[in-house]
Amino acid sequence: MFQEVLQSISKNKLRSFLSGFTVIFAILLFTVLLGISNGLNNAFKTLFNGDSENAIFIDGKVTTMPFKGYKAGRTIDLHEEDFHFIKDNFQEGIEKISVRVVRNFQVKFGTETNAYSARGVHPDHRFIEETILSKGRFISIRDINSYAQVVVLGELIIEDLKIENPIGKSISIDGYIYKIIGVSWDEGESSESRMMYMPYTTLLNRYSKDKIVDKIALTYSSGYSINKAVVFGNDIKDKLFEKYFIHPNDIRAINIDNSAKGKKEINQFTDIISLMIFIIGLGTLIAGIVSITNILIYVVKERTKEIGVRKAIGAKPLDIIKMVVLESVLITSISGYLGLLLGVFVVKIMNGKLDSYFIYNPSVDISIVFKASIILVFSGIFAGYIPARRAAKIKPIVALRDE
Repeated sequence: MFQEVLQSISKNKLRSFLSGFTVIFAILLFTVLLGISNGLNNAFKTLFNGDSENAIFIDGKVTTMPFKGYKAGRTIDLHEEDFHFIKDNFQEGIEKISVRVVRNFQVKFGTETNAYSARGVHPDHRFIEETILSKGRFISIRDINSYAQVVVLGELIIEDLKIENPIGKSISIDGYIYKIIGVSWDEGESSESRMMYMPYTTLLNRYSKDKIVDKIALTYSSGYSINKAVVFGNDIKDKLFEKYFIHPNDIRAINIDNSAKGKKEINQFTDIISLMIFIIGLGTLIAGIVSITNILIYVVKERTKEIGVRKAIGAKPLDIIKMVVLESVLITSISGYLGLLLGVFVVKIMNGKLDSYFIYNPSVDISIVFKASIILVFSGIFAGYIPARRAAKIKPIVALRDE
């Protein structure tokens, strides 16, 4: 039977091609859209690259609404005390927390001089920012408590200032001598590898009598769902609003940059994209199945006399159904795999050429091959079943009279 089906397909190449063309197009389109969807997901992931995926960054802004006797236009400055305030009130949901104090300094080593940004941080900041140490160590609690003049330098600073074997050496920062205790780098941005890290207490003690900090950074519990993490961030905001007498609707007074909120919006967007891909792919696949079904109905009518002869010499209805369904499955499967191969080829061509459209490294998961195999086989069975049933019901005497 299998050889007969192959002969039937080979004798009618144009008919077979037309039968499978829509399926080829459907799988091609589905594969390309899937690759683009994965590319968008990769692009969104880069938004969080370099920072912990469960990070929240808090910084004060300016009020835009009056509240409880306070006028609009107040500058909300966060202080070291707010670091302890948040830590004490939300300790159950916080994994890591740090302040961030930013200053720009002239840095000198030997005859080399350049300007760099320095961040005064808590030891937890290393894990929030996902800073990687290539040498030495990071800021410690002992450094914080002793106001130590120690510094961790980014790798590019080491290169710029031509510092060999930097650990333990002294460097001049804004005229003060600091000891180099570590060398860091960051996967996210090259600018992070030109950053200096110091104990935040050292910077605050020397440059901020009011103990004003630029940001408070933290990571929420990794066990939190996205929705719970969003609520957690909102609770911190509400507590700070209450402390600083800010109108509840004054969303610009304090900025809460919650990665969970960003991930929630991204998930909603990608869900829509996935749904669109599913609808388009399903629609074109259904069109292909209908096309194959219609052509096979015509084929059955064309082979009415042949089917009659087969039944007259003993072929059972099930044999006729098997013959028609097998032809449908072969056409659908072969066409589907051609479409899949073409789709993967197109996705590979797109790789690296769509970065400007926010589509990074589009790709197709290998599991799509397995899933496509199952879908195509069942599609072929479904497409061939209707004409197969029609063929099986043909009476031999009627078929033999067909002209």
